[in-house]
Amino acid sequence: MSRQRLFLIVLSVLTLGLMAAILTDGLPFLRGPAPDTAVWHWPYVLRPLARWWAVLLPALGLLVVVGWWLRQKQPRRMTTVLTLCLLIVAVVGVQWGIAYAHRGNGWAELVDRTLAVQTNGYFWTAVTLEDLPQTLYDYPTWMQTAESDHIRTHPPGLLLANWLVVRLLPPDSPLTTTLANQIRPLRCTDVWLYDQPTNVPAGLGVWAFLPLLAAATAVVPAYLLTRQSDKKSIVLAVAGVATMPALLIMSPLADQLYVPLTLWIIVCLNQGLQKNSLFYYFLAGLLLSIMSFMSLGNTMLGIVIAVYGGLMVWQRPLPDIVTPKWHHILIFGLGAVSCWLIYWLGWGVAPWEIAQAGLDEHYALVTSQRSYAQWFGYNLLDLLLFAGVPLLIGYGWFASRIVRRRRVETSLSALAFSVAVLLIVLLLSGSTRGEVGRIWLFMMPLFVVTGGYFLGGYLRSNWQVWWLIVLQVGLAISLGVSWQPVEAVIVTADQPLPSPPPTNLTPISAQFGDVIRLDGYALTPTNDSLQVTWQWMALETAQRPLTTFNHLLDSDGQLVAQQDGWAVDGQWPPSCWQSGDIIIDSYQINLPPDLPDGVYTLATGFYDARDGTRLTTDTGQDRIQIEINR
Repeated sequence: MSRQRLFLIVLSVLTLGLMAAILTDGLPFLRGPAPDTAVWHWPYVLRPLARWWAVLLPALGLLVVVGWWLRQKQPRRMTTVLTLCLLIVAVVGVQWGIAYAHRGNGWAELVDRTLAVQTNGYFWTAVTLEDLPQTLYDYPTWMQTAESDHIRTHPPGLLLANWLVVRLLPPDSPLTTTLANQIRPLRCTDVWLYDQPTNVPAGLGVWAFLPLLAAATAVVPAYLLTRQSDKKSIVLAVAGVATMPALLIMSPLADQLYVPLTLWIIVCLNQGLQKNSLFYYFLAGLLLSIMSFMSLGNTMLGIVIAVYGGLMVWQRPLPDIVTPKWHHILIFGLGAVSCWLIYWLGWGVAPWEIAQAGLDEHYALVTSQRSYAQWFGYNLLDLLLFAGVPLLIGYGWFASRIVRRRRVETSLSALAFSVAVLLIVLLLSGSTRGEVGRIWLFMMPLFVVTGGYFLGGYLRSNWQVWWLIVLQVGLAISLGVSWQPVEAVIVTADQPLPSPPPTNLTPISAQFGDVIRLDGYALTPTNDSLQVTWQWMALETAQRPLTTFNHLLDSDGQLVAQQDGWAVDGQWPPSCWQSGDIIIDSYQINLPPDLPDGVYTLATGFYDARDGTRLTTDTGQDRIQIEINR
């Protein structure tokens, strides 16, 4: 038996065993040491098997694309472009499928995660700020009072990015309106969201989708980093990045943005070293500045860049490397501080003021409450699971080989050594205790790209490379349908169980515009109340969470009793209804004790509680009336 096959067998047994343990929760310690404490713990929530199809189908499509790519002997440029585009679509599909498996409505789950204060916090805080310029002036003090834990520990980059997206969407444009009309029904009982200008729900939709798309596009810089390698290394590195478990199951957190940004920094740095280009040096620094302005933790990439650049110059692994001069380093440094410098000059806030406030808050929230020794091992375990066992083991093998030989031979081996230095620094510093699946996401693609590059050169056949990606995908799916690293801590609208229609239903046909039709009603009078049940049919989803009114009028048209509210016990207004839905809606109208017998009229319809505007019928009336004898 060849070494390659033996390696794959051992790796398969390990990965499949982990998948079984994750799906069955057979090894609870994998999820963290202590639930319901300050120590981090991943909840075990096995999703219904009937919803797994939404994950499995795009995952299968991804594997088909990878297999097809491997079969191309000399892929043309258009073939490569098509392959990368298909991978992007498949990665977005897997992310949506995992959200769907969790809840049964993938986009609604992603929107709720984006809006939730404690799950994310950036969007809600950005759209509710009364004075952004003043907030930026006072940010080191203000951030300590923010409602979101993420805001309290992070620079203003993501807050500003969320604010800008909303402001750049014209409220009256057809595109913004169309997008808002798609997003509002996903939170169909959220009156606050319905009352906002259209650019707010539209911006919410953008931020619910943008991290997914950014995560998927990481395959492009991964390809550019490895395109000079052999085909198996290219495919394994690119597909490995596309299938990193953390990348697929953390949707739609802003941390997903860091994956392509990290890879683009290395691509630009390579271009600067190879072409002696000031533009690429500055662009690499600018991207690092943007990342650090979003999260202080991303500044740790400076260690990778410093070691990587030094090794590339010192060992000269590529024949066309141009030794950087001092002005090259200064240009990169200028790019790296550009965002902070603009903020300092424009708002008078020094970078170290934000860094100190953020680090103090991080220490109070996390570091002071978690054991250093405990998380030294758990960080490595989380990295193994969330970066992906197959390719991370490949990376470890590659890094140990570099250390044994005491030299780097290619740019990717220099990158592998550099990220090993960063890992050691993070572990020894103890600055990260738990949450590695999210917090270390910015550097995971560097492990995966270099590990894939090494294993691609080691494995002999295409099927061995394909099988490695199968293992990576399987691990990602098992984590995605079993663990819950992202929870939408927010009130959600869940459709109540449908009620059966009453046996004494009286047929009627009355329509409110093109939105709702009344198909029948049932009345059950008592001495002190009137029980009324309506059978509505939704013709389309209402654009507002309309209130149903039930008004009992005497012969003079005076109101004697009423019962208003959202349909289905206040849980399911017409903004939640889908075309074709049949809604059984019951109300109890309490009658005055001295109400005399006689002929009364029951009037029903819908109005918008924001301004009292009623929904009109197809005959122009604002209500439907039924005569009642008492």
